[in-house]
Amino acid sequence: MWMGCSAEPSPRDAAAADVQGNGSDVVDSATSVDARELDVSTPDVSIVESGQDAMASCACGTGAEDDFDPAMDTTIAGGTRNFRRFRVREGVTVRVTGAAPLVVFAREPVEIAGTLNVSGVDGREGACETSSMQQPGGAAGAGGTAGGAGGARRVASVSGEGDLGGGAAGFMLPGGSDGDSAGGGGGGGGSAMAGTAGTNGACCPTRCPWGLVAGEGAGGRSGRANDAGDFVGGGGGGGGAYGRADNGNGGSGGGGGGAMRIVAPSITITGTLVANGGNGGSAGRQSTSGMSAECDGGAGGGGGGGYVWLQSSRVVMRGTVSAQGGAGGITVEGMTCGVGGLGGRGSDGFVRVDAEMVEGASVPAAMRRGFDCAAIAECRR
Repeated sequence: MWMGCSAEPSPRDAAAADVQGNGSDVVDSATSVDARELDVSTPDVSIVESGQDAMASCACGTGAEDDFDPAMDTTIAGGTRNFRRFRVREGVTVRVTGAAPLVVFAREPVEIAGTLNVSGVDGREGACETSSMQQPGGAAGAGGTAGGAGGARRVASVSGEGDLGGGAAGFMLPGGSDGDSAGGGGGGGGSAMAGTAGTNGACCPTRCPWGLVAGEGAGGRSGRANDAGDFVGGGGGGGGAYGRADNGNGGSGGGGGGAMRIVAPSITITGTLVANGGNGGSAGRQSTSGMSAECDGGAGGGGGGGYVWLQSSRVVMRGTVSAQGGAGGITVEGMTCGVGGLGGRGSDGFVRVDAEMVEGASVPAAMRRGFDCAAIAECRR
């Protein structure tokens, strides 16, 4: 069966068909390995190039947008894009914008030597204020969910939860007079799994008539797990709760990582392809007698990692390919009471590689499947 995307094979492609024979995987055993025998979760395991590039004959998409090859830092809008050539040069950063995941079809080999970024933005640190103004959550990467806002004076924290399973907001258990409670940390955003729950805030015994030293601020709940079959980004982290004792505003949640898909004859990454969740915002701080003191608001949860999907006859990952969850926000170390809760960590997302030949690894480890050019509608145009 002819695997190319064009109607008639070129002489070079005809030779490729001869290599493929009856559809079985035929490669030079001295220099290459079938991708399905490779465990890409082991970072130092790789496939050496065989010199056979016949499988790279799948020219996909319409090429209507010609070349994408910026010479300086720029942005690219999400959505489905058709290029003749897609390249990110070394030293150049391309940030994906908009709400839709980025889907790139390219008719020539894709090269990522710089940075292609669809990560969520970090949440903001809380503050010791009496203001009811909330710290806004971190923006989502294209295709993800934004983080929740941190709680402010008598204003509840906001969950980053949405269709993608964001972390729930931190909150305070009822009881005690105003000035008794520390806020809970927001939960981490969901993605491949549920995010981690935030922790409870700690109440000073002198402020709690019932003598509790912990548990006054309840931790944010983790978001629901994402379905691996859905091409979506990660959920946002929940915002940390307001702390009543010192009027501490909570830190906001990190944005969920976005989603990107690249379909091309071959994909080579020597730079960075990243769809990480944003880190949660830390609890607010103030200076007391020259010392750093906690403001007892809860910290924000980290955003869930996004989704990176690479479809090609040959994928080389010599650089960084990452869809990790964001870290939860922190509180001041050394404090023992009147401390807001820690934010939960966002779940790692997905890296999926559909290819016949693979070199390198990703974080988290890639899910692997074989690549069938003829099964993709854009490759039959």
